[in-house]
Amino acid sequence: MASTQLQMTNRLLRRLREDQVTGTTFSQTSQLVAEFLCDAYEFVNDAHMWVSLTHTVKVDIVPGTTSYDLTRFVSAGGNVRNSSTRVCLPESELVFIQNQPQLNVYADDAAVYPYPINFVEPGLFDDIAGSLRDNTAADPWYCTIRRQTSGSTSRLFLQIYPIPTVARVFEIDFITYPTLWQSDGTTDAVEILIPERPVYLYALMTALNERGEEIGEPGNIAERNFTIALGVAIEKDMNIEQRGDKYDWERV
Repeated sequence: MASTQLQMTNRLLRRLREDQVTGTTFSQTSQLVAEFLCDAYEFVNDAHMWVSLTHTVKVDIVPGTTSYDLTRFVSAGGNVRNSSTRVCLPESELVFIQNQPQLNVYADDAAVYPYPINFVEPGLFDDIAGSLRDNTAADPWYCTIRRQTSGSTSRLFLQIYPIPTVARVFEIDFITYPTLWQSDGTTDAVEILIPERPVYLYALMTALNERGEEIGEPGNIAERNFTIALGVAIEKDMNIEQRGDKYDWERV
């Protein structure tokens, strides 16, 4: 199970020989360590497109409905199943393998083989929907992902054509960047979604620098450990991608 921000904060506090806390804002020291973890999380998150950020969104296709909100659970007014672990953000990216987006339509949850469907960009989708005569069908032939903005609110929608007449299950794989940690206590229980070790070691390196230990053996070891840990984590992730034939990686 992934660690939370509070758990990692206490791990760092133990390493620094400080008292553990019940919340990251409990003391000035714990809040400072939490700030180091925020920086570390953002840095490591930006260093690579991690496989662990991939998730599958499940949407129940309803007869007569062609547009589905992917940025909210059903309980919050969207169309993503509440049992799903994550919803999309407006900036979420489709997962492509061998130049094909990973999306499938199934008859139901027990089905093994998906129905074929064509993914097209929004402009072509509009042209197709406006030119074809068939407005309804048991299974949609075309789909697109569209970002729509209303005022300050932006959402991601799945759109299908023709109008479905039968209930189906739509599964789509996305890469969605995580909710980054804050140092104000609001994300204490939020679990980390990327490799923990480089995040921990980056924060430890920063904490040692703060204490003036960046010069000498402790600081050198901390920086070296972080660099190695980040490289190893990225290499492991690249190997996962290669086994999945997502695309050929270029090692620099």
